[in-house]
This record gives sequence, C-alpha cells and structure tokens, in this order.
Amino acid sequence: MAKDDDMRERLQSLETKFDRLEQKVDQLPTKADLVGFATKPDLAGFATKADLAGFATKADLAGFATKADLAGFATKADLTAFAEAMTDKMGIMLGDAK
Repeated sequence: MAKDDDMRERLQSLETKFDRLEQKVDQLPTKADLVGFATKPDLAGFATKADLAGFATKADLAGFATKADLAGFATKADLTAFAEAMTDKMGIMLGDAK
C-alpha cells in the first residue's frame, strides 16, 4: 500500500509540474506576436559586439560619476532653457526683444 501511495504522490507531482510547464508555454509569444520586432536584416547597419571591442568597458569606467551621482545637477535641457531665458532677458535689456 505504501508503494502505491508513493507512486500516486510521484504521479501527482509530475502532473503538477506538467501543468506549470503548460502555463509557461501558453505565455510564450507566438511567431505572429513577434512580427513587429526588428529582424536580423533590420539590424544589419548597427554595431556588433566585435565592433565595440576597443571601446571602454564598465570596468574601465569604474570610479567615474554615475547617473545616481549626477542626480540633482543641471541637465543639458536645463542649461539650454537657462541660456535661452538669459538671451531673451539680455535682448529685452538691450532693446532687442523678440
């Protein structure tokens, strides 16, 4: 009887694993789902890993400022907006308003 119970448990375990696997397979995209994504020919003009071999690696850049380190500093957009505002202000001061 214990042998039968053990076999039933094993069978139930396998059925559970198959059910989980089936759920995962059902969630995978189909070929039709992937139609809008880039194909190999679409990416032909882009750099490959080999093309980038001579460029700096993450290890090479260790110790330099990261995005988190620069949070709170002015961005290019901030500086551009400031420069435009100052140019407009200077124009008004000199009588050359836009």
